[in-house]
Amino acid sequence: MRESEPAGHADEHPPSRGGLYPVIVGLTLVVVFLLLLDLWDLSLFRGQFDPERFGTVGDWFVGLLTAVALGVAVLAYIHQRSMDREAEAKEQADAVLRKKAEDAEAKAERRRRAQALYTWVVDEYDHTGKRVVAQSLAFHNATRLPVYRYRVLRALGEVIASSDAHGPRLPGESAIRLNPGHSIPIMEVLRLEFIGDDGNAYARTGDGDISAITWNEAQA
Repeated sequence: MRESEPAGHADEHPPSRGGLYPVIVGLTLVVVFLLLLDLWDLSLFRGQFDPERFGTVGDWFVGLLTAVALGVAVLAYIHQRSMDREAEAKEQADAVLRKKAEDAEAKAERRRRAQALYTWVVDEYDHTGKRVVAQSLAFHNATRLPVYRYRVLRALGEVIASSDAHGPRLPGESAIRLNPGHSIPIMEVLRLEFIGDDGNAYARTGDGDISAITWNEAQA
């Protein structure tokens, strides 16, 4: 006596139901055909069939085959439309996922740029270490390329440093001596605008937020 197969084993490959549709349609049309003969008090085998009035058996058979073929074609069309809708829905879902992935990648890239470039104000003291005699702007460039276009602004839009006035910033940390007329609190949040190595312009605030901007040469 053979051991029974594990429960659920027979369901691993369920038969496709799509191949049963033509058979079902064919049987349905045959049943309809026979019912119509009975309603009209006709018989294919009792000599009551009038071929001049209702056509020959061959005519009916050809008509039945035509109806079956039509039914199969309609079912095939419906099935194809269903598959097309499923494919379209899947494509739309994939497009949404791709868009989310692209947005996440773009956000990560902007965050990387925000972490790579930043500035802050440094007070310079005299030899006694008590009196501030000047201020400089520390510029940190953690990328591997120089920053050729940039400007640093205060909260009200005053430009205190720029590539036009102070030249490009090389990789690493550098200092820009500020105008003696400036007196900037070292805790003041500055805005750094720059053109990245991708050719796009970005703005970074001291709190780490970064966004894409339109570069205006007139402000430099």
